[in-house]
Amino acid sequence: MPFTEDNKTYFKMSALEEYLRKKKFNDFTTTQMAARIRQLGGGDTRKKVRGKTVYVWWLPADDREVLEGSLATPEVSEEIPF
Repeated sequence: MPFTEDNKTYFKMSALEEYLRKKKFNDFTTTQMAARIRQLGGGDTRKKVRGKTVYVWWLPADDREVLEGSLATPEVSEEIPF
């Protein structure tokens, strides 16, 4: 389960992969996801969660403009092809 602390949202890569699989998004490998997280200003670290040290990834929590603006929005035509 993701959590936010010190303006960073932390999550496990396995949880992200499972979520994306459920949403039928299979276009990125784990390595590609890690590279994209770093491009978005995130990274990886170890955190204590419920007394155990867990390897987690993080993204800036308050940087929605960077996250939303980093992907091109496709042009949509209002024309009906009939």
